[in-house]
Amino acid sequence: MAYPERSIVTVMVVDAVSSTNRIASVDPDDAQLMVDDVLTHIRSSVEKAGGLLVSFAGDGGVAVFGWPESHEDHADRACEAAWNIQHPYDENNPVLDPDNNKVQFRVGVHSGLVGLRNLELERGSQLDLVGGTVHLAARLEKSAEPGEILISEDTIELCRLDFKHKPRSDLKILDEISSSVSQMCAPANRRAANGAMLRYTNPIVGRERERKTIGDAIFGDATQNRIYAIIGEPGIGKSRLAIAVIDEAVSKNSVDQLLVFRGDMQKRTTPFAVLRSLILNALKLDEQSPGQRIEKALGEAGFDFIEPGVLETMVMPDKRELSGGGDSHLSLKETAKALVETFAQVGLKGRTVLLIEDLHLVDPESLVCLEMLKAAASEQPLFVLVTGRPEAAYDAQQIADNVFRLEPMSRNQMRQLARQLWSDETPSEQNLEKVLDQADGIPFVLEQLACSIGTEDPDSILSIPQSVQSMIHARLNRLPPTTKYCAQALSILGEEVELEFAGKVLGMESKDLMKALTDLEKLAITNAVAGRTVRFRHSIIADACSITVPRSRRTDVHKAAIETIKATYPDLGGQYERLAFHAEAAGDDLTALEFFWLAGNRANRSAAGKSLQLIFDRALECIERVGEPAEKMFVNFTLMVCASLLQLGEFSKMHSHLPRAMELATKQGRKNQICAAMCHIAMVDWFEGRYEDGVTIASEALDMAETMESLPHIFAAQHVLSVLHHAMGDMDRALSLQRSLCDQLSGELETAQLGATGIPGAISRAFLGWFLTEIGEYEESHEYALKSLEISKTCNNSYSEVISLNALGRNQIMTGRTSEAVESLQQAMTIVDRHGYDAPKPHITGLLSTALARSGRADEALDLVEDCFKKALHLRTGRLEIYYLYAGYAEALFRSGAVERSMPAIDQAIEIGRSINNPSLIAQGLALRAQISSSIKSNSPLLKQDIEEHRMLCAKHGFKALV
Repeated sequence: MAYPERSIVTVMVVDAVSSTNRIASVDPDDAQLMVDDVLTHIRSSVEKAGGLLVSFAGDGGVAVFGWPESHEDHADRACEAAWNIQHPYDENNPVLDPDNNKVQFRVGVHSGLVGLRNLELERGSQLDLVGGTVHLAARLEKSAEPGEILISEDTIELCRLDFKHKPRSDLKILDEISSSVSQMCAPANRRAANGAMLRYTNPIVGRERERKTIGDAIFGDATQNRIYAIIGEPGIGKSRLAIAVIDEAVSKNSVDQLLVFRGDMQKRTTPFAVLRSLILNALKLDEQSPGQRIEKALGEAGFDFIEPGVLETMVMPDKRELSGGGDSHLSLKETAKALVETFAQVGLKGRTVLLIEDLHLVDPESLVCLEMLKAAASEQPLFVLVTGRPEAAYDAQQIADNVFRLEPMSRNQMRQLARQLWSDETPSEQNLEKVLDQADGIPFVLEQLACSIGTEDPDSILSIPQSVQSMIHARLNRLPPTTKYCAQALSILGEEVELEFAGKVLGMESKDLMKALTDLEKLAITNAVAGRTVRFRHSIIADACSITVPRSRRTDVHKAAIETIKATYPDLGGQYERLAFHAEAAGDDLTALEFFWLAGNRANRSAAGKSLQLIFDRALECIERVGEPAEKMFVNFTLMVCASLLQLGEFSKMHSHLPRAMELATKQGRKNQICAAMCHIAMVDWFEGRYEDGVTIASEALDMAETMESLPHIFAAQHVLSVLHHAMGDMDRALSLQRSLCDQLSGELETAQLGATGIPGAISRAFLGWFLTEIGEYEESHEYALKSLEISKTCNNSYSEVISLNALGRNQIMTGRTSEAVESLQQAMTIVDRHGYDAPKPHITGLLSTALARSGRADEALDLVEDCFKKALHLRTGRLEIYYLYAGYAEALFRSGAVERSMPAIDQAIEIGRSINNPSLIAQGLALRAQISSSIKSNSPLLKQDIEEHRMLCAKHGFKALV
């Protein structure tokens, strides 16, 4: 064989006891006869059970069951052979020692994945087994007592026959393996088998409630788009239910068009993959289509004006040739909205059902699009049906009107399904019940059992292995070599693969590929999808096929995939994640990192923060494997993603990675990266309330930046140093640093971005306005906030605009212009939601809640804050942000009349301020608590104490006294 094979099998190792002493005491000819008798006995027992004795030494050997003859019951067969080796003796048995005593053996049996190869020796070809499974079987044999058979728990789990066994918990080998061990005590009777091919044309069994609810939604006269989700474990029947409902709708002419998108592991970090695919399909184009052709097709579809940046961001991310060209400055939600509108115009024709399968493999930006589909305008309502695994349950709840969680089917439903699957050759009731035990309410497992069982005798089931994976391996091993190779290679390329791409990678002629796929479809292994792609019937099948592929073949397939992608797509912009996947799988982590870097930059430009996070996580895995050669890339990646991940609230992740990045940058002598890492670390310290640590590192960073005369680094270091001093109550130093920045960032530099997330000229003025508000300089504060907002809007920078509106709203609250404050802060909230800035959202929510409450809209304020708590955003942000959320909650409760409930909320806010020793927050909290206390009991000792402490803090730090 050109490549070694891999498969789940059962290995038995056997050795005769005290053979050396017996052989040494007899004539060599007699010794030879004795050894021959022992080996003949072992070989006969193995071969009668359907195994193969692959090697022998002395008077023992190694046998394999499940290869090359494919048997689903290989574990049962190995146990039977072991028992017959140990206990077949009668008076005529020649396997006796000179004293007429029966020979005893030590036997070890273990099941698992092995490598199998043919060794070409001078005496001929010999099958060789390699891997931990063989080693552990040998260790079991060495640990057995004379006359004892030791079997691992892995083998017992694969057995369906009732071999009697008892645990051996006293063995030293248990410290070396991750499986318990038992001693076989009695044999079991073998049974013959029956099987039936799986028939997917049969009606669905069960799920009546879900079918009716979803069906009514499709058939109903709805006036708006709806999204329903089906969530459940692999094999539970999600896709079967979805297809059954859709088939019924199609048969009743209730659907004019069915569109399907299936999640793909290789594309789960490709932004907007769902809408991208749907739009291109509607235009009868594919990913290889050039940008000009896509633009032309959209024009022919009625788009006189194409939103600038939509094509370059979604359809062809790295193209700059389109007429709309240039940076679009579109936010995440603006891009999503434009794509949804484009899809509605080109893709929706009549009553449409859109099936999205494998939600857990859909990129985060597409989830935003799906949520928008509910509100999208169309002539006729769109019905979206989504399926996904339990890990997608939260996303399903966010986008769907109704979520169905599928549970295992009842015993009666599984029995009905079993009879349907076996059709005319139903097993006996006893054997059927054993099948149902094995399937355990999971339809897929039952279907796979039906596919894997033979057809000779329907009343006698040969074996029902517990491992579906082992069962699939047995089916795979029975395929012709070309068909088996095709299934294995496809499983490496993905659960769904383009036919043309597969043919190129596999080097197969079209007719040979189609013949192999026809065979695979007949065996319920794959499905052809619309004549363009091939997809495994279930991820379990794909995973089981993939594990059989040896590393050398796997590497060759992935390398071929990389070369095919490069040759097929003139623009690789949308293929970086796919290329990284194949490079990583081929063991070329350095090349994978290069593709991840390109993908990360593209996600960063598209404001796709959550996809950037996923890419970063995958890149970190590569970096860890590569080690020292990837240290430079670790620094670059960490610094690139830091700002985006902080906006998403990933403080703990950055807190662990940034010190390492700084350490490596120091080792590499890269001053710019050292300074940048120090600034980021200081910013994390500010968010998390470690002010003194932050001041120390920010001061060092500022000295370094000034030495380098690098204005971007000076801004980053000086700004974070300013906010840290403000947090510590050193207002003079904080104001001085921010005024200095405003002076430096004037003239042409006023609107310069300097590589920052926001516009430094706007950020410095917004924070100066914030600080001035706290010392009571309201007029000057207002001027700086307005100037900051003007710069932000001029530069069309959303992050700066949020910071500016925050400062402006804060000023308006303190000067009693609460209606204006509501308007400013609502604008900030809109931008935060649009871009997914999770970290500052609790802060904005708290301020807006205060403004609403003071405007007589306390109920709205309560809803706003409670929604923030419900989404747990306060668990993924900084301490200062959480303070403002609780303070706003307290004010809303107080002004809604729930005075008693407001006290615990403001107490919590003050406690947060004290925990990080932030005098500004403490002073503000004490003023609000004093106001609440005075309404409860005007002569309360707590009231007097709070007023005194508040005034002391204001006098000490220069804050404007509020009581």
